[in-house]
Amino acid sequence: MNPFFKYFSNIFTALGSLIGGLRVTWRELWRKKVTMEYPENRETLKISDRWRSELYMPHDENNEHACTACGICMNNCPNGTITVTSNRIETEDGKKKRVL
Repeated sequence: MNPFFKYFSNIFTALGSLIGGLRVTWRELWRKKVTMEYPENRETLKISDRWRSELYMPHDENNEHACTACGICMNNCPNGTITVTSNRIETEDGKKKRVL
């Protein structure tokens, strides 16, 4: 194939792809939205009266939990209801450890 022809063929192929993507974007711009963001729709959000939610941390038979107080759950909480209060203690072997 001629390099000159291949060059312009690639340009037209790229333009066709760009126009196709813009057509999809333009069509989706005018469609009715299916999802809604939670904090903005609190006034219209209906939660069932029977729905109960409880956040708990499971403990093992020695009454110890696997939490390392890293704070990832606190950072990922969307509305800031999870807080982690931790202290640093020194263990018997001289290492520092975070505890709740």
